[in-house]
Amino acid sequence: MKRLLLGVLATFVYGGWTRRMARVLAPIGLVSYGVYLWHWVILSALIHHGISIVSGTGLAATGVRMVALVLLTLPVATASWLLIERPLLRRTAGWERRSNAREAARSRREPVGRAPAPLPASSRP
Repeated sequence: MKRLLLGVLATFVYGGWTRRMARVLAPIGLVSYGVYLWHWVILSALIHHGISIVSGTGLAATGVRMVALVLLTLPVATASWLLIERPLLRRTAGWERRSNAREAARSRREPVGRAPAPLPASSRP
């Protein structure tokens, strides 16, 4: 059993096929959040409009419906990534760094240990 596990692990670590699979799966992983967000919207729209991909029940019909849903969802998720997610990620990439720089600049301007300003006479208890 231990040798079998080591063999499977070695296949994943040293196998050349994993690089090829990663090239295929990496873009899907990039848009996976969009797939998560959009699949239910697309499925609901299909049901709302009475569109049935395959009639019937069973494993084969369910498999065909799942493949059809993935084929409909991937282009929408990709468009969502390209038009919404990626531009927003680029825009917000430096926010934390800029915020930390502003905070550091503020702390350099204010002397350490300075007492707070007194309250105006009208707001004293």
